[in-house]
Amino acid sequence: MATLNALKKALKKVSDEAPRKPLNDEEYDNGLSLFAQASGEQTYQKTFIIAQLSELIALLARDEILVLEIGPGPESVLGHLPAILRKRITKYVALEPSFQYTQSLTRWLSPMEDERPLPSLKHSLIRPAPFTTESCKGQNYDVIFFCHSLYGMKRKKKIIRHTLKMLPKDPLGGMVIIFHRGGSLILDNLVGHCSLAFPNRATAIKDDDEAIDSFARFIAGYRLTNGKLYETRQA
Repeated sequence: MATLNALKKALKKVSDEAPRKPLNDEEYDNGLSLFAQASGEQTYQKTFIIAQLSELIALLARDEILVLEIGPGPESVLGHLPAILRKRITKYVALEPSFQYTQSLTRWLSPMEDERPLPSLKHSLIRPAPFTTESCKGQNYDVIFFCHSLYGMKRKKKIIRHTLKMLPKDPLGGMVIIFHRGGSLILDNLVGHCSLAFPNRATAIKDDDEAIDSFARFIAGYRLTNGKLYETRQA
């Protein structure tokens, strides 16, 4: 059975000489929704991400927690933490490259009727921008959080080094938390304080041209309007 990494490499190899275009917000959202449905994302999020995130945040000694989340998508998984942990988050800043997702995230953070997901929030900022080594300079956060948002980022090692410099210097400390598919991150001489692997899952896409095209674009990270891959897929 092929892995998603192997599929991604194969798609890129076939399309090396073809013109590429980045996915627009709608194409990315459709691909992400399809991937989530096909891979049991909700179960994975509940049994692994939320459980591990809760355990890590509970280790922080400070009462008020400042959080920077990189690429949260339309809704942060922080909203699924136990209430006692959500109440400790008093500052939340998010950098999300998709303008469509920033709009959804803003509505999620300040709902008109329902209870706020982060009830003790004193300051929040949602920026429609990618995270780079120039982002948020001079700012400090107790938790800096990447939830499957490192893919497609260049110079990952420099990005992580930049976030480490943004942690507080006091004895109570802070942490950079990364959830990442596709095996362990190789970051040269950077070594994680702790790591945990989640068992591999199967991803099954229905035999439908539109679904397969959408999934292939999402995995490759771009779309083609002509060229070898486009002609092969449309044949």
